[in-house]
Order: sequence, then C-alpha cells, then structure tokens
Amino acid sequence: MQSAKSAPKQQEDLYLQLLSSIDENIHNIKSILDTPSDLITREFTIGNTHHRCAIVYLDGLADKMVINDPIIKNIQIESVESEKELSDKAVHLVDQLYNEFLSVGEVKKSTLSDEILYSILSGDTALYVAEEGKWSTR
Repeated sequence: MQSAKSAPKQQEDLYLQLLSSIDENIHNIKSILDTPSDLITREFTIGNTHHRCAIVYLDGLADKMVINDPIIKNIQIESVESEKELSDKAVHLVDQLYNEFLSVGEVKKSTLSDEILYSILSGDTALYVAEEGKWSTR
C-alpha cells in the first residue's frame, strides 16, 4: 500500500526535465521508443553561430516540407541572410529563433521530456537547441 506522501514523488518522476546535452536527449528518445527505424534525427548549427541544434521526428507522421523550409531553411539560411546578430547565449537564442525565424503555424516550447515525446509521437517535430529546451512544430 502506498502512502499519500509517495504519490506526488512518483507523479513528479513522470515529468522529467530535458538534459543539457542534445546527444543525451536524443539517446533517451531512442531508448524509450526502442530505436524505431522511422525516427529521424538531423543535427546542424544555427546560422553562423556555434550553437548546435537537432530536429527529431517520425518519418511518415511529420510533414517534411514544413521541416525543410520553415524550420531548417530559416534557421540555417534566413538567420544568416537577415544579417541580424544572433545571441551567443542559448537561452536568448531560443527566444530569438522562436520570435523571428520559425515561420510555422504552431510552435510550442517545452522543457519536459514527456511532452516532447508525446509531440513526436503525434507527428510534430522536436527542435533541440544545445543548453536549452525544445519546440514542437507542425
């Protein structure tokens, strides 16, 4: 029999925070999903910065046109061509990308692993930025 005090701790464990490492977050997703063959990951740097990022999605569920143009193209090319100075700090860079460069209909920021996993399984794309959280996009 469980005590009332142990229930909140167990529930809290279900909502794990993201780790600061992109590699560890991707490894965790692959482990939880048992390394599915349709899980696609792509790593790249943001514009002309040193910040690594990665997109993660399930092939066949996510729209590749939305991933390639409004997400990858805007992050890698438009952010450079705009000549706007990108922040050196990951936390500010995330907000800048969110507000200025992601041109998809719906963007949601989260730092909870379970929300991100649920979004990927629902056909959304996760964008991880080193030392920062992620967005689910459609």
